[in-house]
Amino acid sequence: MAPPLAATAPQAHPASPNHVAPSLTRYGFTPSADLVFRSLTAYGPQTGGRLARDLGMPVTVVLGCLAELRDGGLVCEPAGPRGSSGTWRAVPLARAMAAVAHRRRPGADASRRPSAHAMELSNALVELGGGVNHLTTRDAARRRLAALVGMARREHLAMNPESTFDESAKTAAGSMDRMLRDRGVAVRMIGVQPRDVDLLVPYGGVDAGGSGASYRESPGVPLKLIVVDRAVALFPVDPGNYERGYLEIHHAPVVESLVATFERHWQSSAPSAATGLFLTDREAALVNLLARGHTEARAARELRISERSVSGALRALMDRLKVHNRFQLGLLLGSAGVFGPPPRHDRPPAG
Repeated sequence: MAPPLAATAPQAHPASPNHVAPSLTRYGFTPSADLVFRSLTAYGPQTGGRLARDLGMPVTVVLGCLAELRDGGLVCEPAGPRGSSGTWRAVPLARAMAAVAHRRRPGADASRRPSAHAMELSNALVELGGGVNHLTTRDAARRRLAALVGMARREHLAMNPESTFDESAKTAAGSMDRMLRDRGVAVRMIGVQPRDVDLLVPYGGVDAGGSGASYRESPGVPLKLIVVDRAVALFPVDPGNYERGYLEIHHAPVVESLVATFERHWQSSAPSAATGLFLTDREAALVNLLARGHTEARAARELRISERSVSGALRALMDRLKVHNRFQLGLLLGSAGVFGPPPRHDRPPAG
């Protein structure tokens, strides 16, 4: 019989929000590196060999993950032996968050060179008259949007027809989204993708702290559109090629018309259910029973379902969260605050 997520855990308990490890995949780290970091933060310093045994990964993969985390400033390299016998430790979570925040802002030192950036933006902006400017490149539009977001005080509206986004777009958008929310600016977005709290989908960075009511899913988003404080709007010159730049509109009647377009689609769209680390009521009940030490048979009796249904639900959850064994599942859910991480004695046997 397969072991429960925590064979002898006395009581399930949510992790403190101040000590929950961040999901590193959203910062560009690999899923395997994310699991290695979660294990180090949950259990303290460990050797590469121990991590490989616990997580069920090849030693070479674990060592590659540790190098990735080291380069990102999230773990400290062993002072003594290298390789699988060296002991690695995670940096404090506050320091880790500072490191990944810097990673999310590859231009974080831009403020030291304001004249160069101002000149570059000036060269990439063409005034067309009548309250219309042409930002001639996609990068120029991103820099201009960042400046507008920095001045926003009331409301940020966005429509996104893209079904996929590159990492640079998600990184920039997630940073701006958090900046707006931290200042109390109302944010509403419409997109074609389901809301995913763990992967910063959709573009705009609806994260775990955001409200599901701020994002709606619609299959018929007509154009990419961003409106700041109902005073300025941006949209691509060519909907099929964003690299050709954006139009920046200040002309009040045009902005009002674009806001009306947003509101019509907002009213006709439905709130989107969260995906990613979101659990259904039954999944949440099942993993908490297993975390408290219930066997699959006992959990099945408690939930009044068959043992086959329990096994199927766990397999489906592991597939959805892209983990390969129950220890990894318990570690991922525990690090996300669903319950405490699995105890050491519940780790997979060595070998």
